[in-house]
Amino acid sequence: MQSIILQGLDVSDLRLLISDVLKEHTKKVPVLSLQNSNSEFLTRQEVAKRLKISLPTLHDYSKRGIIPVFRIGNKVRYKLADIESSLIMVKYLKFKHNGTQK
Repeated sequence: MQSIILQGLDVSDLRLLISDVLKEHTKKVPVLSLQNSNSEFLTRQEVAKRLKISLPTLHDYSKRGIIPVFRIGNKVRYKLADIESSLIMVKYLKFKHNGTQK
């Protein structure tokens, strides 16, 4: 790591140096864009009502990573697009327990 000696450096030069370092490091930080057209966020109650499940079941799904969750402070929000993509279509076939078709 490089060391910087601040002796003989005036305030405007220091500001310029700090600004350059911050610009360089912020280029590496990924930006989460919430400007998408389908970035509607729902509360826990809204999601549970749409999926017709209980709040403890929704909490379990979130904890297990089945439905991605966003936290802002102590508030929990779900992205509508993530909920829709979490739903999996299952094609049911008529099988017995031993794997043979009925």
